[in-house]
Amino acid sequence: MTVDIVLVEARALIRDAVAALVQTQPMFRLAGQAERLRDLVTLGGDPRVIVMSLDLPDGRGPAAVEAAHRFVPSASILVLSDVAHPSIVVQALDAGATGYVLGTASSAQFFKALDSVARKETYLDPSLETQVGKWRAPSNVAPATALRHLSNREVDVLRWLALGHTNAEIAALSGVSLRTVETHRARVFQKLGLRTRSELVRYAFDEGLVDSH
Repeated sequence: MTVDIVLVEARALIRDAVAALVQTQPMFRLAGQAERLRDLVTLGGDPRVIVMSLDLPDGRGPAAVEAAHRFVPSASILVLSDVAHPSIVVQALDAGATGYVLGTASSAQFFKALDSVARKETYLDPSLETQVGKWRAPSNVAPATALRHLSNREVDVLRWLALGHTNAEIAALSGVSLRTVETHRARVFQKLGLRTRSELVRYAFDEGLVDSH
């Protein structure tokens, strides 16, 4: 049985490349293409799989996945993205995506992802499995309510640390001494119950303190 696929991608070059790739396999049929999420409504039909980007003119990130799922609730969703951060991957899956494959995947991996998603089986790009597994694992990361215990300056330091800045760079950005930054940093870790830099980055992403795009 042929699997009907709809592609939602804002970039024409990517749409053309994926369309050409899909047409090489008789078990898959490209039933439609769209530049925007709202175009899914006018395409009609009953596609089994929606292949979509996370960066569309009328939707970005996990919210775009949720919108696509609302427009065509019967379809499985395969995210095709260059974004490899485990936080975004997990959020996309939680929003309703059945699979997540990177733009760096081989054609064989892409078709394996399509086949899995068409059968309602979760597919995760192999290069993401370890990171996503660690991200989903339980940790001592503080709950959202802990954020209110930070001062405005401590929130700024948290954000800068999550973005990868050193203590010295934060001192220059904020116009305070290095010792002051070190004090703020220590308080952030203490108040939020964090132990490592990776936990801090995870917390900042989860609380929306760092733009994921």
